[in-house]
Amino acid sequence: MSKPPAFQFYPRDWLSSTLGMPWDVAGVYIHLLAWSWDNGPLPNDPDWRARVIGPEAVRLWAAVSKRWKKTARGWINLRLERQREIQATFSAHGKQAAGKRWADAQSMPAGMSRAYAQAMPASTHRAMPKRSSSSSSASSSSEDQDQPGAERPVYTAPPKAYRAIAYAAIARTAQEAKPDDLGAITEHFKTICAQQHKRYDPDIARIAIDGALAARARRRA
Repeated sequence: MSKPPAFQFYPRDWLSSTLGMPWDVAGVYIHLLAWSWDNGPLPNDPDWRARVIGPEAVRLWAAVSKRWKKTARGWINLRLERQREIQATFSAHGKQAAGKRWADAQSMPAGMSRAYAQAMPASTHRAMPKRSSSSSSASSSSEDQDQPGAERPVYTAPPKAYRAIAYAAIARTAQEAKPDDLGAITEHFKTICAQQHKRYDPDIARIAIDGALAARARRRA
């Protein structure tokens, strides 16, 4: 599995969390975050830090080390690792959705199947799974149906569902004459998740809301 090429970067959070931090310390901090995202935990090795950070490694590492946690594998940044987990979850949901589209295409008549498959993104074609048996598909669909009287579980929905929730939260906020009020949008997002029995996670909410706001801005441009 290829590594995600980027992580979410929130300028407002960065500015507030590094307020008063000297420029050289802030530069080393973001550099180490980028290195860790691409390579994993920072080695617990002073010689490595001297090579990566430079002559001021001891002083600069002392200034940023409180933002990192020491583990058996090396130093990790907890927020960065949380972002990694979220992106892995979104990627897994995307692959599941691609598999379902491919299974749907396989069940169509030949002409429709080819047209449907041609409409899929190129990345979907590369990750197409083998077609499952009709019996297992039928069993899976029946198990997914809600049973009368049963309490619906709270679950993590696919990214597309969270994006739809973000659009709905933005629309509700606009109706209250609070357009682009992130606090109000987030509260509506949380309420809608509860109503739809979907798990609310602040980082997932932020990614979905940022994406929805960016998409809306592109449409208006």
